[in-house]
Amino acid sequence: MRVRNKNGTPEITWFRARYWQSRNKASDKSSPSLEYLKKGLGYSYTATTFRRVKARPWEIEMAMALEVSFAALRREIAMLGKMRRYLHEYQSAVGKRPEAMAGLVPVADSAAMDTTPAFDADQVQADSESQTDSPEQAAGNSTHNRRPGSVEQSSAAVS
Repeated sequence: MRVRNKNGTPEITWFRARYWQSRNKASDKSSPSLEYLKKGLGYSYTATTFRRVKARPWEIEMAMALEVSFAALRREIAMLGKMRRYLHEYQSAVGKRPEAMAGLVPVADSAAMDTTPAFDADQVQADSESQTDSPEQAAGNSTHNRRPGSVEQSSAAVS
């Protein structure tokens, strides 16, 4: 098993190492040949993959126990990669907006993009004082507050 950083992304892979004597007879070193195992379509390796390379039963059992965690990590890594790719795509699209290209709205200036109106308490109070209620609204007999088909009784009718 190998965990490495490939192009800024963690990668978890399985391989089989074969060793043989080097061609140089003077050297006592044996050189490894790494055969990377194919994962398949999902996020985890299957037991069949390990059987093909003639792994021992206890090795397959241990590898499958580890693969549960590794598959979850591979899935998270893939999702983070997609998020990073979509964020980059979004940032490049926002930078190419017509307003930004015309120089009307600087993209980096968040204050220029703030469209939240300022709250003015004095203006709200002046607006509420300037509204006058009709006699019907003051008595609570407004037709827009009634439900269709409802009948209101006046206090004089109820005894």
